[in-house]
Amino acid sequence: MLEDLEEDAGLVDRALQKEKIAFTRIRVDTQEEFTNALENFKPDVILSDHSLPQFNSIEALKICQERKLNLPFILVTGVLSEHLALECINEGIDDFVLKSSFKRLPAAIIGSMRKKEMEDEKNRFASALKKSHEELRLLVNRHQISIEEERMNIARDLHDELGQVLTALKISAG
Repeated sequence: MLEDLEEDAGLVDRALQKEKIAFTRIRVDTQEEFTNALENFKPDVILSDHSLPQFNSIEALKICQERKLNLPFILVTGVLSEHLALECINEGIDDFVLKSSFKRLPAAIIGSMRKKEMEDEKNRFASALKKSHEELRLLVNRHQISIEEERMNIARDLHDELGQVLTALKISAG
């Protein structure tokens, strides 16, 4: 949880506990703490306030994207203008919840986690499909080479047999 106020983090905790969502959280509020938590805590979801004294949610999201972390990233903020909401969604934030409506937070977390799981599954299927296509391409190439080699062998055999027959005819006629 990227949040500078422990009181707000406590409100998030209560909203999740009320819905009986089991969780372990770590609260950070600086870029250094955030990057350390990504490496050491290994979160399943990131809840981020937008404005912190030295850091913001867009910068945090970019760190996650640079590290190719496919984690649900949910903006939990007090005030969110339409412009900022659009900017955040365009940058890749999965969802946003206003602090005035924590009731929606559990659904946002569950929905974002399901979405990421489906994206991961889609990527696994795409990778498997790509691998299958490559294997099929190699098999078709190998089959084509085999056909060409067989044609060359047949041509060579025909050439040898025809040469023997012509030599035999030449000897007979001679």
